[in-house]
Amino acid sequence: MTEGATVEQEGKQEEDDPAMHQRLYAAAYFAVQRAAESEAVSTAAPILGSPDRAAALRARNAERARKQRANMSASQRERTKAKNRERARASRARQTQEQRVPVREVERLRKQVRRAQQMPAERKIERDHNRMQQQVRRAAQADADRHAVQAERRAGQTDNDRENVRQMNRTREVARRAGQTDNERETVRQINRERNAATRAAQTNDQRFASQALDRERHASMRASQSEDRGGAFSFAS
Repeated sequence: MTEGATVEQEGKQEEDDPAMHQRLYAAAYFAVQRAAESEAVSTAAPILGSPDRAAALRARNAERARKQRANMSASQRERTKAKNRERARASRARQTQEQRVPVREVERLRKQVRRAQQMPAERKIERDHNRMQQQVRRAAQADADRHAVQAERRAGQTDNDRENVRQMNRTREVARRAGQTDNERETVRQINRERNAATRAAQTNDQRFASQALDRERHASMRASQSEDRGGAFSFAS
């Protein structure tokens, strides 16, 4: 039977039995609908899973950032924080008061999330470092003022008075170092470096000159103390 005859016969059957034609059409329509729905579900499945993938991506990024922070040296961490502070300062300068309020809230939430992602040891290290930085900042201006007062006091001293003060300082410094562990000495050196940097940044020229004079005197006292220690050790060995 040819194709034309088949079409003609199907048309004749539709005219002879309209109910059968309606059932066949409905069945074909529902089959097409089911196929379309199945395709839509399969396409939507990755979209429904996107929050899980986003959470996994955030977790991977947080882990990568944590490892990077763990591998940073103290100086690298300080440089990174300084860059972030400068970037935030420039951003705040461009903002209006209305813009600052939501930005502060976002920053607070960001810090909260970052702290939640940190290991306990990392949180302790960061707290200790922040505490040290606060102590350095608070002491910076006080150090500058104290150096100026000390310079004025030394100006009124005789050579004998200054020598007596140096001797007392040497004795006190030797006793202090003798009672420290290696870790304590390293911590003190780090605090002194940061305090000196903050002090120099806050000084006027006159205060800076006075501080340099004090540093020279302190170094001379330390060298004299070390020479005495070596001389005593040599005499004992002899």
